[in-house]
Amino acid sequence: MKRTIQFVAALLVPLLLAAPASSGEIKIIDYNVWYGIDGRGTIKMGEYETPEARAERYSGLVAGLKALDPDIVGIQEANKVRPYSKRLARDTDRDAVWKVGNSGIKIFGLGFPVNFSAGLAVFARKNNSLELLSSKRLSGGGIQREWFSAHLEGVRYAMAARVRIDNKPLIIFNLHTNFSLEPGEGTTALIDRAIARGEIPDKSRGDIVRKIEEGSRITDNDIRALGDYVKETVRKYDHPYIIMGDLNRTPESGVIRRLIAELGLIDTWAVKNPSGAGHTWDPTVNTNTRYDGSPFYADGKTPRKGVAALEAEFDRTVPRRIDFILLSKHFRPDSVKSARLVFNEPVNGRFVSDHIALEVVLKGMP
Repeated sequence: MKRTIQFVAALLVPLLLAAPASSGEIKIIDYNVWYGIDGRGTIKMGEYETPEARAERYSGLVAGLKALDPDIVGIQEANKVRPYSKRLARDTDRDAVWKVGNSGIKIFGLGFPVNFSAGLAVFARKNNSLELLSSKRLSGGGIQREWFSAHLEGVRYAMAARVRIDNKPLIIFNLHTNFSLEPGEGTTALIDRAIARGEIPDKSRGDIVRKIEEGSRITDNDIRALGDYVKETVRKYDHPYIIMGDLNRTPESGVIRRLIAELGLIDTWAVKNPSGAGHTWDPTVNTNTRYDGSPFYADGKTPRKGVAALEAEFDRTVPRRIDFILLSKHFRPDSVKSARLVFNEPVNGRFVSDHIALEVVLKGMP
């Protein structure tokens, strides 16, 4: 009984705090919903949680979205992306479009890994005429289609959807870039500490640095490819647009600053919270970060080594803002009514994801 009361109370709090957007306003949520998989395995990838825990997280997501009642939602790490997106659309009374990304070898949904076919999705109210415009592979190889995929390396995508609000078109770009460490003093300190603890031989330093630099180039190239994709799409569809997603880079990163400057974008969080940290990955708050931040893979026995061990230490020690909602130059800074973090508290002791979501309310269409 006590558990039920706690659950209901936890759901009522955001409901009371989140009054529906008034006429003309546009409420947007960006959220990496976390697939809970360690990315290792051919037949089946390692899973960090039980099916019951995953179901509880999903229930928390549905309840939270119903309470917040957004006009547009972009999610990353939807797994398995097609049934997940259709189910979430049905449970929140929204339309959905999606793009399959990392999926392995699959024909009509059958193949390997059996528990992994992740991707991106965009949701919108049923009266907003949601449609998928296109998608673009940012990195990786192989084939990724709705009913067929064939690839053995990780891939990253961006997708573009269009809605109509007040009979005006709006493009939503949704993406998830490659995760990598960024070369610099912080990463050098990570390497130095690991060597001092005896976890990495000093003779391996050069190889470790080269692997980090290669991973960083992939992430930065993902973001550059996004910029090209946006320009290509807007040449075809001359509409205002929003870019949302998990960019795996902070606002201070050179590649993010260049993207914003090149496209004339508005960073919604920075506009409304110029001195606010806005950490969407926060191991000091979100207990689910302990999984990707663990020294071990999902089986709890196999240790992460080399760069993977450094990435895990980074995840368990460094809060950062890596999830964004960016507006095209069609908007103005004063178009942003509010920007805040949501899904930043647990329900019955469980966070919905390992990320924290970003909610932005716009005053209307430009």
